[in-house]
Amino acid sequence: MHYRGYVADTNRAFRDLIDILSRVQNRLSTFPTPSQDVKARFTRCAGDLEKQCAAVRREQERYWREAQLGLPDETLTWPVKIVRNPDVAVQRIRPTELEKWEKILRGVRYPTNPAREIDLDARLQLRLGIILRFYFRWNLKVPLITVGRLVVLCYLAGNLTREKGDHLWIADRDGNESRRKLTVSLVDQKLRAARLPRSFA
Repeated sequence: MHYRGYVADTNRAFRDLIDILSRVQNRLSTFPTPSQDVKARFTRCAGDLEKQCAAVRREQERYWREAQLGLPDETLTWPVKIVRNPDVAVQRIRPTELEKWEKILRGVRYPTNPAREIDLDARLQLRLGIILRFYFRWNLKVPLITVGRLVVLCYLAGNLTREKGDHLWIADRDGNESRRKLTVSLVDQKLRAARLPRSFA
């Protein structure tokens, strides 16, 4: 959960950049010019800025897609390849084992581009649930509520919770309890809503 506490700040930075580009684009569209030739050039520039806004949105999606696959120090060790794409010149090659797991995890609905901190937790809980279900694939009698209990145990083992009163609370980036309660029933609801697969190819 390296990015816990940074979701809002990261998304706000991308939104601010898009807002700046959009403002300049709108200003160019209405800026008074001395001739039609200059106006045409300004219009082309405005069109370029519109494309750049779209590129920033794609970059935001790409950032979260890649950021959640590994910590920065880890991904820097992955080999790279050059791709023919105007937005990306270098693409990191994921380890084979990670790629296998991504194929297994791909079919389940969970937040891929987190908008809030809670989206990170939903993603983690569902991915843990899929992994646990994968290892229980030879025994389909294991109920989903048991998988939910094991997910909560993973949070406890990873020191991602804080106990207050009679409840567990998901820890924030400073290690304090957040306002997000962690219970087996809440995890179970997420797992059922996601319709985890019972079989794997």
